[in-house]
Amino acid sequence: MTKETRDFSEPYRSRAPKLGFVGPLDGIRAIAVGMVMAVHLLGTKAGSFVGGVDLFMVVSGFLITTLLLQEHRSTGQISIRKFYVRRALRLLPALYVVLLFTLVLGALAKEGRFFSVAVKEVVAAFFYMYHVVFAATLGGATDTYEGVVVHFLPQLWSLSVEEHFYFVVAGMFAVAIRRNWVRQLGVAAALFVLVALVSRATGHIGPLYFWLQRPDSLVAGVLAAIINAEMPTTLTARQTQRLKVLGSVGALCAGVSLFASTSVFNKLGIAWRWTDLTTLRIPEAELVVGERRFGMTWTDVGFSAISIGFIPAVIALVRCPDWLLGRWLSIKPFRFIGRLSYTIYIWHVPWFIAVVQFENVLPAPVLLVLALGGTLGISMLSYRLIETPALRLKMRYAADPDSLDLTKLSAEPKAPADPST
Repeated sequence: MTKETRDFSEPYRSRAPKLGFVGPLDGIRAIAVGMVMAVHLLGTKAGSFVGGVDLFMVVSGFLITTLLLQEHRSTGQISIRKFYVRRALRLLPALYVVLLFTLVLGALAKEGRFFSVAVKEVVAAFFYMYHVVFAATLGGATDTYEGVVVHFLPQLWSLSVEEHFYFVVAGMFAVAIRRNWVRQLGVAAALFVLVALVSRATGHIGPLYFWLQRPDSLVAGVLAAIINAEMPTTLTARQTQRLKVLGSVGALCAGVSLFASTSVFNKLGIAWRWTDLTTLRIPEAELVVGERRFGMTWTDVGFSAISIGFIPAVIALVRCPDWLLGRWLSIKPFRFIGRLSYTIYIWHVPWFIAVVQFENVLPAPVLLVLALGGTLGISMLSYRLIETPALRLKMRYAADPDSLDLTKLSAEPKAPADPST
């Protein structure tokens, strides 16, 4: 029996070093949630900032996959039950408070239609079906009342996509590791990311706006985790330097894409048209290239540029603690906001809507302060009073409590390597 056959007959074993607290990933979350908030404040002026969601998804896919591989390496198995319990304890307590707030907000509205929409959205979000029930929000076909957009929870589509994805991924990896199919899974992930790129680039966004829901960004995170697991446990100085270069190129690609369809680039005269809404509003949501009025737009390739570019970047952030970008992303303000990013993400839209009710009473600067400051304040309270107790309970179900979701908001990352190396 050859060595190769013997290796493939044994369960897969990741070679990645143990994943502890990685400060730069909180920094990425901080930037991502800031971009999403900017989109909801500025609209198409910050159009390509919607790619902040893709940053979230790549990081999420990477972390979940890495921790599953690490759990199997440490314990010899993956507990599907504990995986879902951990997900529930992390996500549900804060989410349910937001859903309750949304119902109250809808009930206080003067028009009954607002409450009916709020109820529909809350039910869809409760069952993690928002991306199915309100798929058209991704194509600009939003419900309105007298020209006013009345969606209370449009940001929750991405959480629904993630949960459907993770409903499959835990069991899939349990089988793939046991049968040593992780490498084949990596090839399948790469093909999936490529299919998403080609589909959007050729104007095919699929039923229910499937490719605009960006499942490929989650899969890109999975691919990054598998690549990380295949790399040597300890990198040589030369390998580390090459990884930093690849990470820098990838981060630059993602960064340019994130700004390519914003007012910043527009002032420079190089902005890329955000999208062709006339085609995205087609009910069938299956577009033909010849129907386009504006040719290729940002949404055709922008999402893929972010998720693919961020594959080497996220690996470099984890493997190269002395990387300049990683050190910059690890500064305390970024880590602080990153810790709150999930809470900020689920709270900011309904809170913005509540603040907007006073637009005829308060000046715009005051409204902006209330919107941003209120979101931060509520998120801090939620984290302290709701999520922290749940996270402590979650640690009972963690294969390695030191790996993820430290309960202290001010948690410090591991000391970085000597920057001179």
